[in-house]
Amino acid sequence: MSTEAVNYLESLCNDNGKTTQLPSCEKYKKFNDENNWNECKECKECQECKEGNCIEKLPENYREPCKKICNGLKKLSTILKDEKSIPDRCSYYNYWTYEQLWKDSKNSSNIKLDPSVSSILQKLIWCINRGNCAKENPCYFYFDGTFDEWKKEKYMHDYFKNHDNIKNENKPDESENGKYCNYVTSIVPIYENYLTDCCTYFFFGYHWDHCPKYFKCKKDLNPYNLLKKLNCSNMSLPEYPERLVQSLTIDFHAILKSRIKVIKGIILDPFYIITLFAFSVLGILFFFFVFYKFTPLRSLVHKNTNKNKEMKHNFHKNSKYKTQPRKLQPGHGNDRKKKKINIAYNST
Repeated sequence: MSTEAVNYLESLCNDNGKTTQLPSCEKYKKFNDENNWNECKECKECQECKEGNCIEKLPENYREPCKKICNGLKKLSTILKDEKSIPDRCSYYNYWTYEQLWKDSKNSSNIKLDPSVSSILQKLIWCINRGNCAKENPCYFYFDGTFDEWKKEKYMHDYFKNHDNIKNENKPDESENGKYCNYVTSIVPIYENYLTDCCTYFFFGYHWDHCPKYFKCKKDLNPYNLLKKLNCSNMSLPEYPERLVQSLTIDFHAILKSRIKVIKGIILDPFYIITLFAFSVLGILFFFFVFYKFTPLRSLVHKNTNKNKEMKHNFHKNSKYKTQPRKLQPGHGNDRKKKKINIAYNST
């Protein structure tokens, strides 16, 4: 895993013998430039770094790194003069130093720096930082941890330093783009391992960086988004560990429970229920009023109403003509009352 990451990065840094524009490649190239290894007076004046003393105390495979580390710290502000951020200068020097030490220990069975060696180097760092050339911008760090931990920290440090350049660089060549895809993919498992230890997230998007020297918790910088940006179509892209990030959100469950509690309290409140019902009825009535007022429905209703009125009016009018009483002719009706009625009867 770690070996793959460093191999892919070295391939990018030394493609066809030419260093690319990745920041970490440029910075480490300057540290490795032999023209920068002039004699360092502060190293000679430092008790722990006098050549004879170093030879006596340090194993042979660490003597040359001792000189490089001494010169690199003394000339740090000159070697990385284009890097304006002092903490960034120090972090590049820190992980370059680690690399010199683990490379010289690769044939050893040790998984970490020998305590006697780390003690000498630690004194060296403190001595140089107190010197005139470094005391204004000191760079302190420690030699604890294993070689494997140093490697993984360096890979993450370099990934975040290179992120923006990889994201914004145009890579028309498919093979070159494939190298970036391989490099970023090799970072994914290391990223997930450090995500748990180095990050704390909050429900509303804030976060804490617990390892600011080599790891950044900002979600936009994760390798999953970068792989999508690179359009690595020929590869099976890993998914963003949303559940892992959610588990690192320390106030997620507390806020979720509080919101559920508030919602339940509102729903079970009688006043809220009555108020909601009243406003619902008013809302429905208002909706129908607006619908009736500003839609063709109103004219249609009026048209039907007028039509019904007209039909009713015509009906009554026709009925009036049909049921009008007939005028009586003279001699009919009351004239009968004026006539005498003769009734026949037999007398006994």
